[in-house]
Amino acid sequence: MYRYAIKKKDELQLNEVELFETHSSLQSHVIMGSVPVLSVLVAAIFGHHLVGSIISGFTYMLYPLIFAIWGRARNKVRKKLLSKT
Repeated sequence: MYRYAIKKKDELQLNEVELFETHSSLQSHVIMGSVPVLSVLVAAIFGHHLVGSIISGFTYMLYPLIFAIWGRARNKVRKKLLSKT
């Protein structure tokens, strides 16, 4: 849906801030899907060892770290965009 909105940005008359928010939402969904994929990969590669199974579960602890870093970066850009308008 977000990709469709980005494709139709002119038709939808999205301004720069709305386009930024759309990209941010799309990125957050990609991040939310990437961590489970990483967990499955770790489990597939190291799952035959107990440590691999444990580590694959702990990969979900990456969410707070990733979103803290990503959110801080996106907020800086968002503030710059909002100060222009």
